[in-house]
Amino acid sequence: MAFARIYIAAAYPSDVLAGLLLGAAVGLISFLLIRRPFPRLLGAADPTIFRPLITATPRTWRAEPITEAF
Repeated sequence: MAFARIYIAAAYPSDVLAGLLLGAAVGLISFLLIRRPFPRLLGAADPTIFRPLITATPRTWRAEPITEAF
C-alpha cells in the first residue's frame, strides 16, 4: 500500500515513511499497555454472553446429578 501511494504520486515518500513509523509506534505502545490486563479481561468475559466473541470452542457444562423424585 505504501509503495502504491508513492507510485501513483498520491503521497511523498517522506509522508509514507512518517505514516509507517507512526503506525508502528502506536501499535507497539498499544501492545505494551494491553498485554498484561488483556488475559484478565478475557477471563472476566468468559462466563458472559460475550463468550462467542472471544472463542469458538463450546462451553463445557458441569454435569449435574440426576435426582428423580418418586
